[in-house]
Amino acid sequence: VALGVLWPGPAGFALGSLLLGLPFTAITFFALQEARYQWPQAGAGFTGLMTALYGIGQIAGPPMAAALLARAGSRAQGFDWALGVAGSVLLLGAVLYAVMAWRWRPQHQN
Repeated sequence: VALGVLWPGPAGFALGSLLLGLPFTAITFFALQEARYQWPQAGAGFTGLMTALYGIGQIAGPPMAAALLARAGSRAQGFDWALGVAGSVLLLGAVLYAVMAWRWRPQHQN
């Protein structure tokens, strides 16, 4: 996402989307596998939570981008704002993950 902001234009957006989008499915799969390993009693709930949060993002993203485009002085500025929000949300997710990993250490079951 940041690549689209740092390298404005179709090429930066396409490359950023490719670098973020291709591994996304694999990362999600591995995260779900790890959650089932770390917390076997809560695996189904975690899968449901991740699915719901992903759905919220899919629903909220387009209207938010449209609102930013409508308020911007130009399409390019609105697109930059939308990419900035997307990058900020990804960064927030990384910080929340780090806090959760630090606070809730998993209990391994042998």
